[in-house]
Amino acid sequence: MDAGKKRRGRPIKPPVEGERIPLSLRVTAKLKRDLEQASAGRSLSQEAERRLEMSFEWERAFGDAQSWLRKSKSEVNQVERGNTEAALRRLGWQRVMSPGGYIWVPPGAPTSAASELLNPGDEASSLQQIIERAVSAALAKAGMGEKQR
Repeated sequence: MDAGKKRRGRPIKPPVEGERIPLSLRVTAKLKRDLEQASAGRSLSQEAERRLEMSFEWERAFGDAQSWLRKSKSEVNQVERGNTEAALRRLGWQRVMSPGGYIWVPPGAPTSAASELLNPGDEASSLQQIIERAVSAALAKAGMGEKQR
C-alpha cells in the first residue's frame, strides 16, 4: 500500500498488552480434529494459542527442533563410535573407582562417600573388606562386641 494513500474503513487500534486480538488461519480437517480432541475443556482458539506458546518455549529452551535433533544424533553417534567416556564427561558424569573397576556416576549424585569407601589406595579396597567392616560396625552397634576371626 502506498504511504500517500489513506486506508479505507475503521482505523486499526494498537494492541493492548494482555488483551486477546483475533488471528485467522486455515488448517486441515485432521489438525482441527486433533485440536478438538486435545482441547480438554478449552476452546479451539485457546488450545491453538497454548500449543503455539509451547512451541516458542521449546525454542527458547532447546533452540529449534532440527538443531536439537542434530546435536542428539551427534551424541548418539559418538557413543556408538566408542567415545562413550568423552560423551559422559561432556554430560557431567564422573568416573569413580569401585572394587570391580571404574563406574560412572550421574551429575549431582554424591561421590564423596563412594570414593572414600572405594579408594583404590585404601587397604580396605576389596569388597570383602568393606563388608567385614560394615558387619563389625553393625555388631558393635548392636552391643554384640567385636566380630571374632
